[in-house]
Amino acid sequence: MRSVFGTSVQADDITQEVFLKLYETLRSGQEVGNVRAWVFRVAHNLAIDEVRGQVRGRQFITQLDDDAWEEACRSLQDTSLNPEQRLLQNEKFGRLNAAAARLTMIERQCLHLRAGGLRYREIAEIVGLSTTSVAETLYRVIQKLANETQG
Repeated sequence: MRSVFGTSVQADDITQEVFLKLYETLRSGQEVGNVRAWVFRVAHNLAIDEVRGQVRGRQFITQLDDDAWEEACRSLQDTSLNPEQRLLQNEKFGRLNAAAARLTMIERQCLHLRAGGLRYREIAEIVGLSTTSVAETLYRVIQKLANETQG
């Protein structure tokens, strides 16, 4: 959730709302077959509603700000690299960041959920696509990111 809003306050609010809705759903006697997918779907919908209410046209998964990106790059640094190799790695990270910024909303959503460990079927339930479409979308995303980070 934090990757959606950038602040833990909004993410905490959505998370609490999701679990309240789960409690209400189960208490009303409704059956939830796949709780994990249900929770992600409800969180997805609440986040979309929140984003639409805040800023029209904003993408669901926001790009990291410069400080957050630098911190992520530092955490992934290979300390065994020499200065030249480190510079090349930083350039590659920069190309990756630029490529990720060009992904569509649905591509970002699918990539984010897959990186979170969800299976294609679960992602399909959450974003409202077929499993085949999720697989094709993720294939295209990986190809885009791989092509744009080479060099």
